[in-house]
Amino acid sequence: MSVWESIHSVEELLQLLHNEAEINSFLFHMKWPSGFVCPRCHHGEAYVIKTRRLPLYDCRACRHQTSLIAGTIMEGSRTALWKWLTAIWLVSRTDLTFNAVQLRSLIQVTYKTAWSMLHKIRTAISRADTALPLEGEVRGIVAFYGRPFYSPILLHERESPIIVADSGSAESANFDSTNSDSANSHFANSDSAHSHSVSEMNEQGIHTQRIKMKIVDRMHCSGKSLLRTGCDEFAKLHAHCDSSVSITRYYFHVRRKGYLYQTFKRAWQWMNNTFHGIGSTHLQLYLDEFCFRHNAAADGTASWSNLLRSCLSFRDARGSNTSYVISAA
Repeated sequence: MSVWESIHSVEELLQLLHNEAEINSFLFHMKWPSGFVCPRCHHGEAYVIKTRRLPLYDCRACRHQTSLIAGTIMEGSRTALWKWLTAIWLVSRTDLTFNAVQLRSLIQVTYKTAWSMLHKIRTAISRADTALPLEGEVRGIVAFYGRPFYSPILLHERESPIIVADSGSAESANFDSTNSDSANSHFANSDSAHSHSVSEMNEQGIHTQRIKMKIVDRMHCSGKSLLRTGCDEFAKLHAHCDSSVSITRYYFHVRRKGYLYQTFKRAWQWMNNTFHGIGSTHLQLYLDEFCFRHNAAADGTASWSNLLRSCLSFRDARGSNTSYVISAA
């Protein structure tokens, strides 16, 4: 795995992906690090059928047949595995930005195929993000994405309300607790000394916590003010049950130079510069991709292997219960 983690360019990646046998071996060990495990009965032995492009694994116990791409984002795709791995690697690179047009040219597929591949990768990112709630002291703000309408009170139909929140340390930026609502009462007792220490840490630029950006149903908004029901819904869906959640509900109270708002602005600029703006239909997927990139860059995690594991443990949209446990190799 160290060889794959040390890749720094597309050229290096393609040199490793030229051999289909090497790709199959790599995916096998990523999917089954301790050896084959039947997804149906969990038996550990299988007959290998090599008469197809990808080997089939026939469980010796229940006779269930599976493959390296069954239950992954690649299931049902005719696109070569090296092209999939290239796309996944590119998305995992926090220092690169690209879109479907650029991917189409790089791996020589149609625009429709390139867009579909990226859409599936973003869906895997989004599902993985949903499975990791924010913990500890969660602090957030309300923000709005869409064509700028400068009213601080009225919500335009083309603006999407978003909660931007972070957790994991006492380093939330420029957060003013007097303008926020706490979803859990024990957070409201934070003393002024703690708030002061948070501000000092932000001035030093120390930010290692995880961040989420989640679209809010407009029913939870009154103009550009977030209702308490919106705070409660966010806490229920995206924060750990033991966490303390506090969100600035009023847009005109949001500190424009604060860490959370500035991070949201960077997400806005990234979406506009790379994709020329995003419609509301797929906006959440792009927000989740930005947060994945941001969090990976902030904590220095191996984003390539993490993203690949999310793509390999993907549950297809048809509701299959098939899932795979992938080790942190």
